[in-house]
Amino acid sequence: MGYLLQNISKAIVFQQDIKSIQKLRTDEESEPIINLGLDMFRYAEEIYQTDFPRIAKMIDEGKPDEEIDTAIEELDNSKGVILDEKYAALMEQLLPYADKHGVKYKTFNSPF
Repeated sequence: MGYLLQNISKAIVFQQDIKSIQKLRTDEESEPIINLGLDMFRYAEEIYQTDFPRIAKMIDEGKPDEEIDTAIEELDNSKGVILDEKYAALMEQLLPYADKHGVKYKTFNSPF
């Protein structure tokens, strides 16, 4: 399976996650958190649908490593930074909410 096909599969997972988040019951306290989560997942989905396929196509076509590395670095330094900010904003709201409501969780480094 080429890199392009693998990234299409990941975009489908984001779509499923977004649908699951949209189905969550909201109240005044949780609505801002859910909106932040939707914003982050939609942004990540956009990256997987537009930027990752471009880079995956470069890999599948056998483009030089330097060209691929430059494209990855540009993505990390632009949209990657924004995605990290969205993740941090979500966690800033979500973790206190979870603590307040006794929700158990584990934290990991940002997957983005």
